[in-house]
Amino acid sequence: MLFTKPYQFGKAGLTIANRIALAPMTNKQSHADGQVSEDEMRWLEARAAGGFAMLITCAAHVSLDGQGWDGEMGIYDDRLLPGLSQLTQRVHQHASHVLVQLYHGGRRSPKRLTRETPRAPSTYPVSESDPDGCRAMTIPEIQATRAAFVAAAKRAHKAGFDGVELHAAHGYLLHQFLDPGFNQRTDDYGGDLENRARLLVEICRDIRHELPKGFLLAVRLSPESYKAAQAVNLLDTMRLANMLAALDVDLLHYSLWDYRKHCDDPAHSEQRLMDVILKEHPSHIASMVAGGFYSVADVELALDQGADFVALGRVAIANPNWPKMAVSDPHYQAKRAPFTRQELRDAHLGERFIDYMSRWPNFLIESATSD
Repeated sequence: MLFTKPYQFGKAGLTIANRIALAPMTNKQSHADGQVSEDEMRWLEARAAGGFAMLITCAAHVSLDGQGWDGEMGIYDDRLLPGLSQLTQRVHQHASHVLVQLYHGGRRSPKRLTRETPRAPSTYPVSESDPDGCRAMTIPEIQATRAAFVAAAKRAHKAGFDGVELHAAHGYLLHQFLDPGFNQRTDDYGGDLENRARLLVEICRDIRHELPKGFLLAVRLSPESYKAAQAVNLLDTMRLANMLAALDVDLLHYSLWDYRKHCDDPAHSEQRLMDVILKEHPSHIASMVAGGFYSVADVELALDQGADFVALGRVAIANPNWPKMAVSDPHYQAKRAPFTRQELRDAHLGERFIDYMSRWPNFLIESATSD
């Protein structure tokens, strides 16, 4: 089976035991001040013990003004280091590697959490769908955010993480800069792709300069942005991939939502997005795909198409031993929703994570006997 083969990051000198990663997932299990909780540690450690060779944590905000939701992990201050260090130690006991996802919500950092009007590439007024609105960041604020990402990466290295993933997908700050439909700036951080990617490129360049080559640098991207007419498109994504590859980024993580999805780009509409991405991906850096993978056959298909890693998200929630079970049985059928609360507790989810999962249709069975 392809997924059982080790992968070596040549420049970093790291060997990953297999090709199965844990996708970063919002779970709201951290404390109000961003401290890592025991629930979060148990969640990650259980997946390391279950054979996931690479873990990517939930999003961790790099500054207080970048927090996006309640219970979000923080990496914005040195006082958070003891918990982060304990997390990495527990994961490493199981011969797994762990990256922390560095995050800033931008316009999606609500005022009720940050006590500030959200900051973003461009100003947008208050509306029914956007009750806080947002204001355009000044150049000094952009530079301060750049510094916050780099400081967070240094903090991650000090805490023992094997690397960081920059969250430049799903409509958060770095993706907002990339998005031509949202980014209306006319300075060096807006306009053509090179300008819109400038903040992401600067952060990557700084991390590469400030941290050793053995520390992995990954970037998560949304290849196409929700079918919006003016948004990050497939052509921009592949141009960006080559720009990042030139900066010695180790891994590009493509968030597909559903690996079966066909391209929105009319020129490739008859093709699966995953296939086009993997064909165009720069060959000298690692690729990872995420989105709807459940079975061994799903994973093997992606690896056969050229992916170096497959990130499992939803299926990992109730199946912490997916890799070990799949090794023992190539026809392994992972448990699927709906689940009882007790089943999710047994899979090492905390109560806040379970409550968060309850918002997903047909995911949680709420009954008198489920507790």
